[in-house]
Amino acid sequence: MADIYFDPYPKNFGDLDTSNIMRVNLKSQWQPYVIGLAEDATIRPYQPETTPTPFQTWTEFGRDHVTALGHLVNWTHFEKEDNFVSQVYLEGFTYADAPMRDLVDLAASWIDPVALNLEGTRFSAIEGGHSKIERAYQISRHGSGDFVGLLEASEDRVAIKPVFVIHNWGEKEADTVLLDGKELVQGQDYRQGLEGTSLVVWLNRDLVKSSRIEIVE
Repeated sequence: MADIYFDPYPKNFGDLDTSNIMRVNLKSQWQPYVIGLAEDATIRPYQPETTPTPFQTWTEFGRDHVTALGHLVNWTHFEKEDNFVSQVYLEGFTYADAPMRDLVDLAASWIDPVALNLEGTRFSAIEGGHSKIERAYQISRHGSGDFVGLLEASEDRVAIKPVFVIHNWGEKEADTVLLDGKELVQGQDYRQGLEGTSLVVWLNRDLVKSSRIEIVE
């Protein structure tokens, strides 16, 4: 973990060449970041094309476009079929004064998410239990009943604002969402919505201990 500066312009990022997290330290309230998968990742500086602006630029329809100092690439494809390959990255913005540790925890919760144990037989995990593309736990519902799950979070394995997609939920949003038996406030502690008959619930909480989630019809 280190800061990279333009002066002197780096020829490479040294020991950080195989890092999988990059944050661009703009002089603004918000700073963009990109996170790659942990395997076969490289971050390399672009070669400066102009002076004194050492950004890679290119022209499209008469306009100049500018990119960041470096480029993060995962050389192992996320998916590979006979006629296509795909990559997946997690991108967003963070506060300028946020510690880098927050992005480390976010990367860990996305790459190797906390286990979700489901109670009963009316719900089952699909797509391996968690989708990196949607950054959400994927669950299938079989029959009526409330959803109950236990997230095995800890201080070393934080669940960052977990999202649950419950397929075959129905045409009505959940009545109540509880965390460790305490009712949460919609719009403040969580948000929910329907995509067809799939219920999407987003918790506005970072969980640092084993936590029981209940989603009530």
